[in-house]
Amino acid sequence: MSALRRIWPGGSTFLSPRFSSFLAYGSLLFALLGSTLLVPGNEIREGQLATRDIVAPENVEIVDVLATEKRRGEDSGGYPPGVPGG
Repeated sequence: MSALRRIWPGGSTFLSPRFSSFLAYGSLLFALLGSTLLVPGNEIREGQLATRDIVAPENVEIVDVLATEKRRGEDSGGYPPGVPGG
């Protein structure tokens, strides 16, 4: 750094800690905002075929208790006693 300060005109002002932190935070902000622009968003509409895989962040299971009990009642009538599922 000291060699650069001797070569660069006004080197002590240019490479001051305040300017260095400004440059570092500015570069970080530029990288973060730029990366969000480069990543394609969800541009899929209803009825349109997806061109890539879409993965949900977590699995959700919803059980309709009334419909399950109704179907269990319908199915159990067709099996003789002692058969699994009956």
